[in-house]
Amino acid sequence: MSVVVSASREGGPEGSKYVGSAMASYAFGGRSSALATVGVDDGRPVATAEAQQSLPYGEGLGYRVMGQASAHPRGLGAGQYQGAHGRYEALVQGGSEGSSGYVSAAGALVEGCR
Repeated sequence: MSVVVSASREGGPEGSKYVGSAMASYAFGGRSSALATVGVDDGRPVATAEAQQSLPYGEGLGYRVMGQASAHPRGLGAGQYQGAHGRYEALVQGGSEGSSGYVSAAGALVEGCR
């Protein structure tokens, strides 16, 4: 487990503002991790949670999910599958400014040669 805490004061023509955050991350199972962050940016609270699992070397699943609560909340979900014939992935993300997504497939269909 890792924990990081930071704070700073930034000055500008409009005056000073304070920025601070605390982050905790945890890796488990070799390919998986989780992260949580809370902070203040320009006087507004921000909280983010994220979890992910990377693809294995062979066949298998990977994913990433993220959610953020702030003045402009947003979220993201992505999944990947790596199989014998290719790699497939889908992503969807959205927030206060709209949403988008995509689906992708890459690979080959190969028959044995004689």
